[in-house]
Amino acid sequence: MRGGQDSIMIGSLRIGIADDDLGSRNTLRDMLLSLGHSVVSLAEDGEQLVAQCRAQHPDLVVIDLEMPVLDGLAAAEEICAAEHLPIILVSGHPDFDHVVRRHEPFAAFLAKPVTLQRLRQAVQDAMARSSQPREPDS
Repeated sequence: MRGGQDSIMIGSLRIGIADDDLGSRNTLRDMLLSLGHSVVSLAEDGEQLVAQCRAQHPDLVVIDLEMPVLDGLAAAEEICAAEHLPIILVSGHPDFDHVVRRHEPFAAFLAKPVTLQRLRQAVQDAMARSSQPREPDS
């Protein structure tokens, strides 16, 4: 597609990934690398991701919903309390959409299995959404 929001051009991003499944983590990493991005953080739980985000300051985070120690919702809240980052939430649960609609700060959502095209679009959507002004906290 050419023109419009579907063709937003983004440069290489520094991205953090958290997924407790090694295969999913590696697949996401490989896809993001193939899209020209750098993966600066690979975590197997939310607690690791929060610590790595504090150290690495990624441009974007891709996080699984269900993980041990600290789940994706709690990790996203901790990350966003420290800095405003676009976050893509990933889940293998078909009904996860109703859970996350109640939660900010997610910029995009992906259901597993993730495809390259859907991941590319989610990254574009997340970056476009993060460039919009934030509503003041009430």
